Amino acid sequence: NKRTGIKYKDEPTILVWELANEPRCQSDPSGETLQAWVEEMATFIKSIDGQHLVSTGGEGWYLEGAGFGHGAYNGQDFIRNNLARDIDVCSFHILKNDVGATEADAYHWIKEHINDAHFNINKPVYCGELGVRVYRNDADAAQQMAARNRIYADWYGLFSERVIDGGGFWLLSANSYL
Repeated sequence: NKRTGIKYKDEPTILVWELANEPRCQSDPSGETLQAWVEEMATFIKSIDGQHLVSTGGEGWYLEGAGFGHGAYNGQDFIRNNLARDIDVCSFHILKNDVGATEADAYHWIKEHINDAHFNINKPVYCGELGVRVYRNDADAAQQMAARNRIYADWYGLFSERVIDGGGFWLLSANSYL
């Protein structure tokens, strides 16, 4: 770190290394290429820095199954990727508008990821990005803001109820979309 002179592997302010932001491999929908990369990169990071947590940084798409977020085209497999030996903590994202999720889809997505992390993968989990867009120039901007606030309250209630290990806003702004 140029400011502190501390090597990043020894930096106490770092909690977790993400392999990438939303890693994908659309050229291999089987998931094999991305899985090999996750395993190789996580092992490499751990060989340099065994003190910090490592996560995939993935959105949490599922390779198998039906319904919202399942049968993904991008080579991700939430469960398999996070079962990799050197992945310490599971990550997922929910950007409701960007992925075309309904409120029910988004709520189920959160529940599903927390449950899978805790009961199928047996690792902690955090929502690295969460967001709902509000368009400040729309005539109904105030209603959009009220809906967004309600959705965030619902999501954070679910985080508390299901005991998620962390959650961070990707999109939180006052009556605007950046």
